[in-house]
Amino acid sequence: MIAGIGFQNCWFLTAEICWFYSTAYNFLRWPCESKYYELKYRISLEEFNGATSNSIRQEFFINMLISNLASLIKNDADETIDSNANPRNKYRYQANRTFIIGRIKKIFPKILAGVYKISVIDKIFSDALKKKSQLQPDRKVKRVRFERMRRHYNNRKVTV
Repeated sequence: MIAGIGFQNCWFLTAEICWFYSTAYNFLRWPCESKYYELKYRISLEEFNGATSNSIRQEFFINMLISNLASLIKNDADETIDSNANPRNKYRYQANRTFIIGRIKKIFPKILAGVYKISVIDKIFSDALKKKSQLQPDRKVKRVRFERMRRHYNNRKVTV
């Protein structure tokens, strides 16, 4: 493939391509895969309650709105946690994304219905500052993950 482009005599090209691919994977592809995982498993984007195309479209956009709102809350909480961090701490901390998504999924329909005011998002933000998780960049112990047998339970999906 590379010989067809005209780089036959470049012995260093293979190392540069490997470096570029690893850099691009870590900085460009990994965040996309993390967001896809969040949309698929945390927000259950693939499981729709409606049968018509209009209801599916509405559920899709509401789920995307919830995801974006959770990202905004998490980014603001992460900045606040970093600015208030004790420099003597061994680890850095971040807001727990799963906690934020769970709270928004419960409260967001009530905000749309007018039961809660929009100021309840400030409460989610203050709770997110308390529910922190550690960032461990050099993890030596492998995490234990449990495999589920079946994913698509229509009778168990939380209605948004």
